[in-house]
Amino acid sequence: PRHVARLIDEYLDDPAFRPGSPILWDLRQADLTRLRVEDVNALRGEILARLERRGAGRTALVADDDLSYALGRMYEQIRSLADAPVGVFRDRDAAFAWLAGPPGGNARCRIGRKPPPSTTAPREP
Repeated sequence: PRHVARLIDEYLDDPAFRPGSPILWDLRQADLTRLRVEDVNALRGEILARLERRGAGRTALVADDDLSYALGRMYEQIRSLADAPVGVFRDRDAAFAWLAGPPGGNARCRIGRKPPPSTTAPREP
């Protein structure tokens, strides 16, 4: 959690950062398999400590495995304490589209997912 907190601080300290600006966190290459309950609780504290600095802008998380997706949903709940919209997506394009969408969109109702392979439309020959 400390290295994640440092990354967040670097982003928030960047002169180009503006509170409330949209952010996309791409977790597809992150290895979260070694996270423990204590780590998640510590990370929750780090996030809560930065809510005001971050502002209420949209945050999109892209996760392609179930663990990252579940952690993204936990983050969504933490950010809801600040009434800040968060969307958790399996598809990066859907996440970008949501970030660029009209203001006031409710992320909790717009969670993008790739359809399961069994429901994907067949390709035309």
